Amino acid sequence: MDIPISGAWWLSETACVRIPGVLSRAGSDWQLELIGTLPITQSDEEGLALTDLATIHGFCHGQHYTLQGCSVEMVGGPSATFEKIEPGEPGDDQNWMRCSVQTVLRGDLVSDGTLYEQATFQLVGLEEWWPLSGFKGALSDQYDALPGVNITCPDRLDITIGAVEKRARTDRSRTFTESIVVTARRDEGFTLDWLHSEVITPLRALVAIGLQTSSDAFGLRLVPLKEHTSDAVVTGQRSWVDVVEAQPTRTRVPGRSWRRPPALAPGAEAMAAFLSAWIVVSRTCAVALDAVEPRLRENAAQGQLLEAVNAAETLQRQLHPDPREFPFAEEVRQALSDAGCFTSAQRRRVRDAVKFTEMSLEHRLRRLSEGMGVELSEWLFENGSAADWAFCTATARNVLSHGLTPKHTVHTDPAALIAMIEYTRLVIILRLMVEAGLPPGGSLIARMEADGDLRHVQRQRLVDCLRERSILSAECLGHGRA
Repeated sequence: MDIPISGAWWLSETACVRIPGVLSRAGSDWQLELIGTLPITQSDEEGLALTDLATIHGFCHGQHYTLQGCSVEMVGGPSATFEKIEPGEPGDDQNWMRCSVQTVLRGDLVSDGTLYEQATFQLVGLEEWWPLSGFKGALSDQYDALPGVNITCPDRLDITIGAVEKRARTDRSRTFTESIVVTARRDEGFTLDWLHSEVITPLRALVAIGLQTSSDAFGLRLVPLKEHTSDAVVTGQRSWVDVVEAQPTRTRVPGRSWRRPPALAPGAEAMAAFLSAWIVVSRTCAVALDAVEPRLRENAAQGQLLEAVNAAETLQRQLHPDPREFPFAEEVRQALSDAGCFTSAQRRRVRDAVKFTEMSLEHRLRRLSEGMGVELSEWLFENGSAADWAFCTATARNVLSHGLTPKHTVHTDPAALIAMIEYTRLVIILRLMVEAGLPPGGSLIARMEADGDLRHVQRQRLVDCLRERSILSAECLGHGRA
C-alpha cells in the first residue's frame, strides 16, 4: 500500500473517541499521523522506560483496519505536551500525534492476542524451487489448487506448499498464471508473531540461502480462530484478515533459469521430508540461521566475522554436545589439591576455567566442518585446508573479541576477513542442510560445481593468500595450533 489512506482511528477501550488521521508507509516502516490525540500511555520520565504498545482500530475507505504495536513518536500542539483525553471527550484538533506502527491488519477489528487457525502467503523466489505444472486439466475461470507437498510438524502444525493456478479463456485468447502458495494450519491456533518466527522465517531463510539473495513474504492472509460448539453449524463465508505488506516488485530472481533448480535444493521426491526436518532444525538453530540468511548487512567486515564465527560456535555446541569428562581439567584440579596452596572453592574455580577452554574454538570449527561428511568437506577444503581455515578464523575471532595483540595482522586485512566470512557462512549453511537431511553426495557436489557463487568460495585459497601477503608467518601456521 503505497498511497496514504485517511480515516477515523480509535482505541478499543475508548471507542467513542475517534480521531481523524492518515496511515502511510515510509520505506518499510508504518506511520500514523493523527489530527488530535488518543489516550495512549506515554512515559514522561527520562531514561530507559518500558512502554506498553497499543492497538489502534480504524475505518478507512469502507475497510476496517487494526494497527498493532503502536507507540507514540511525537505529540505537538499549543502546549507541545501530551494531554490525556478522558473517555467521552472529543480530541483537540489543535493538537496532533504521530505514532509508529509495527503491523497493519486489514479487513477486521482484531484484538491483542488474537489466534488464527490458517494462514496463506507467498515467498519471493519460491517459484525457483518448484517445477512448473504446465497446462493441465480443463480450462476454468477460477483458481485451482494443484497437489502440493504436505508437511507435518511436531507441534500439530500442518503446512502445504503447492501451485495455485488461474486460467481464463476468451474467443481468441487464453491466459494462465501460476503462483506457489504456502498454507499453514493449526487447529489450536497461533499468533501472528508465532507464525513469523516458527513458519515464515525458516521458509524464507531457506529460499534466500538457496538463491543466495534476500527473500520476503507477501500476500499474507489470515483466518481468525473461531470457537465452535458441537451443535453449532458454521455457515456463510469465512472472514479473512489481510496483513498489508509491501508488494514485491518481482517474484523471481533475475538471471536464474526456470530449468535449473538451485544447487542447495532437495529433489522433488525428498522435498516433504526435508522441509519437515528443516523447520525443526531452523527452530533449534535460530542464531546460526540468522547469521547466514542473505540480507543487507551494514556492519563492518570485523563485525560480520564475529557474527559468523560466534554463530558457528553456537551451532557446533547445539549439534555436537561437549564431552562429559574433561581429563586435563581434572588433572589440573588434582595437581592443585596435591600442592595444597588453594582452597576447594578456588580449585573448582580453576578447574571450571580450564574445562571451559579445554575444547578450543579452532577444534569446534574443525568438528563443525567434519559434520558435513567426508566427501563434502574434502570438496570444500581441498588439500586438507580445513585445519588452516579453522586456525586462521579462530585466531582472528579471538583477537577481535578479546582485544589481544598478536604478531600477525590477519584481523586487519579486508581480503582475509571477507574470505574467512564467506567460508564460515558456507560451512554453517552446508551443516544446516545436511542436518535437515540433504544428501551430501556426488549429486550435490556436482550442482555446487555448476553454481558460480558457491564455486567462487570453494576456489579461494585463504592460507596461500595470507602467506603471499605475509599476514601469517610460517611459524604461526606450522606451530601455532593447539
